Amino acid sequence: MFENAKWIRAGACDAPLIRKEFYVENVAGAELYICGLGYFEVYMNGQKVSCDVLSPVRSEYEKRQWEEEYDFGNRTYYVKYDVEAYLQSGKNVMVVMLGNGWYNQIDNLRAGKTNYDLPKLCFTLTVGDVTLFSDGTEKWSPSHIVYNNIFFGEKQDLRLLNKACMLTGYDDANWQRVALVPEIKINLVEQKCPPDRVIRRIQPVLLCEDSGRKLYDAGENITGWAKIRVCGDDGETVLVRYTEEIDENLQPIFSTAGWAWFKDGQWEGQIQENEYICSGEEQICHPHFTYHGFRYFEVFGKGAAECVEVVHTDVDVVAEFTCDNENINWLFEAYKRTQLGNMIQGVPMDCPTRERVGYTGDGHVASDAAMLILDSEAFYRKWIYDILDAQDKKTGHAHNSAPAYGFVSGGAASYAGAIVLVPYYFYQHFVDKEILKEAYPYMLTFAEYLKSRTENSILVSKGERGGFLGDWASPEDMRIPPSYVNTYYFAKCLIYMKEIAGIIGCEFTYDVLLEELKQGIVNHYYDEESNCFCGGVQGADVFAIDLGIGNEAMMEKLAKYYDDAECFDTGIFATYLLIKLLFEKGYANTAVKLLSSEKKDTFGYMRCHGATTLWERWRGDDYSLDWNSHNHPMLGGCTNQLFYQLLGFQVTEKELVIEPKIGDGLHYVSGSIKCKRGQFSALYKRENDTMRCILDVRTDEKVIFKFKNHSYELKNGKNEFVL
Repeated sequence: MFENAKWIRAGACDAPLIRKEFYVENVAGAELYICGLGYFEVYMNGQKVSCDVLSPVRSEYEKRQWEEEYDFGNRTYYVKYDVEAYLQSGKNVMVVMLGNGWYNQIDNLRAGKTNYDLPKLCFTLTVGDVTLFSDGTEKWSPSHIVYNNIFFGEKQDLRLLNKACMLTGYDDANWQRVALVPEIKINLVEQKCPPDRVIRRIQPVLLCEDSGRKLYDAGENITGWAKIRVCGDDGETVLVRYTEEIDENLQPIFSTAGWAWFKDGQWEGQIQENEYICSGEEQICHPHFTYHGFRYFEVFGKGAAECVEVVHTDVDVVAEFTCDNENINWLFEAYKRTQLGNMIQGVPMDCPTRERVGYTGDGHVASDAAMLILDSEAFYRKWIYDILDAQDKKTGHAHNSAPAYGFVSGGAASYAGAIVLVPYYFYQHFVDKEILKEAYPYMLTFAEYLKSRTENSILVSKGERGGFLGDWASPEDMRIPPSYVNTYYFAKCLIYMKEIAGIIGCEFTYDVLLEELKQGIVNHYYDEESNCFCGGVQGADVFAIDLGIGNEAMMEKLAKYYDDAECFDTGIFATYLLIKLLFEKGYANTAVKLLSSEKKDTFGYMRCHGATTLWERWRGDDYSLDWNSHNHPMLGGCTNQLFYQLLGFQVTEKELVIEPKIGDGLHYVSGSIKCKRGQFSALYKRENDTMRCILDVRTDEKVIFKFKNHSYELKNGKNEFVL
């Protein structure tokens, strides 16, 4: 489709307009195939084509200078649009506005130089039997966007806004010819991942107005931007600044929303801003080539908020949950809001503010819940390819972020194990063997790489750049040895690889290595006298128990500790495993108690302290801990257990089982799920000594309901009974 198209670009311009006039008689079946890097918006005869924003999805576009030592995969996504409705018989004009996006991100260098090149464009337009290409005859001019950066924000000079150029007949004699880009090796692939869009709108509340400043509250922590009505005189400036938190004096706290610090009475560093230079005419403005993570925003100058637009990848919610405990209900809603707000451009990010990186540790620990709750098959299929592309084909080393970001590469199996874990979860939800077949050779290469990094059957650091991360984000300093956690994940990856090999009909040759890793963990980290691993600190025993090398007494002691504590001392991985194992091993009451608690270092504590999305750290309200985001989904990975355990939906390859484990702390649980295997809803209501159960099953498969010593085969449709 792009064989005859050329890559073109403007001069050194942050956001150029590229213009092409053309003549067609028959507009039937008009299709546009287009890729603009980093971001693009396309206009036909003055109308914006589609409601997509921040296009195309983010990827490892091409090889960068810092990657010379690696052999990463690369792919760049183009978008296909039906443009027949935008065209007319006769003269037409297409104008494309380009932005920097991730392709030319040169201002945030905390992870090193990560940019690729100046923005560029390639397109093919087919109209009937006429085909037009980007060929170097196009012209360009600077747009009204004079600065844009994905982290810092966007500046618009509204005096330069040129609507006339969007229409035919405009005199572009003073515009410059575009330059042809020297041949580059870009693997163009059609974007199948859902685009980012404005999903909903919020009317913010004006909290205060003083000294030319207005402070607004969107009511919840979201990803997107504020639309501002600007009405200043020619040359006056309206400034918008975004933050997640404010203090008791209604002043912004920028540290949670960026690399920002307070010095000499001023905030400095990475602050999310939009700046509008007024033209003297009233206009409604919003950024085009950046987005923000925020709840609160300030407006300085002659401007006021019209609305807040929530932006993220356009995926539907396919599961719902409620019970009679508000903290658990909050966890579900907060996780859902957090996960959606971090699904941008086909990447599950860590946060929409400070880093905006697809860290694979954060990503895999929350991916099962995201696949369960959201219609995210196309989204995660794309991210799996990002993970595969982020593997060094020479060594098998897999990056700790996907797409690969900067020099950071810490976390051997605990993070990069996503190369096994995410495809495995994907298959469990979407029953797609092909993705396993594609990914399995990469898994094998990864296993060989990890094998080469073991000593005495323990995975060890051998100079991995960026550190050697184990568990992460515990309330206190992490005390569990990273080698323990990474060896666990190496073993867990092999367990899943064995299952995958059976599914796709491949030979598995790592049985001996798997047992050696388990024994290595026992030899190095188990203390027989105390019957615990790594001193039992911060939930360390959950890793061993999950591998089957713990024992019942260990699990009983673990459950008693957390039953008494009623709070977490765990990092992102141990938290996920702890809730899972408490339910699975018969300690549902303790699991519910933890999920319900309002003590410090719990989800309920977040709720009681005003959170609407999940914090990066359990102690996110301690602002002395610099740069802790308040919109991080990773601690919420255990939200999947609300469905697997409380509602009891256990969907495996072989059977469908509904087996609730509600515990004594809840008296009402209700929810639903829509998946590849069917649609299911359940309501459980405790009434004195009985349990009323209402289940609606819509599937072609056999479904077994189990509760304590009861077992029933459910009919297709509504089932109601009392136990």
